[in-house]
Amino acid sequence: MSYARFGSGSDVYVYAHVYGFIECCGCSLGDAWDFHSPADIVDHLREHVAAGHNVPDRLLDEALYPPEDFVGMCMVHMCRENAGHDGDHTPTNNERDEQIRTRTTSL
Repeated sequence: MSYARFGSGSDVYVYAHVYGFIECCGCSLGDAWDFHSPADIVDHLREHVAAGHNVPDRLLDEALYPPEDFVGMCMVHMCRENAGHDGDHTPTNNERDEQIRTRTTSL
C-alpha cells in the first residue's frame, strides 16, 4: 500500500514493502530506504521536512503505520507471516534481501 507518491503534494514516495518494512522509495536523503518501525519512518520523514521537502502531514503520525506493515509477506502463499502456515516467510533472493533479513531478525 502506498502512503504517498511523488506529485504536487509530496516530494516522497512511501509504501509498505511486501518484505515487512516501510520504504522511502527513491529517497533523496541517502541510501537508507527501508524502515522497520513507525518511529523510524516518522523520524526519517521529519528529516525530509527539515530538508525543505514537501511531506504530507498525515505521514508524520506513527499511528498511520499498522503493525502488519512490519511483517514480511510469504511470497508462496501471499499471506502475512503470522496468518496461515508454518515455514520461512522471509524470501531471500539477493544480497539486499539478506541484509534486510539480518537487520530485521537482530532487532
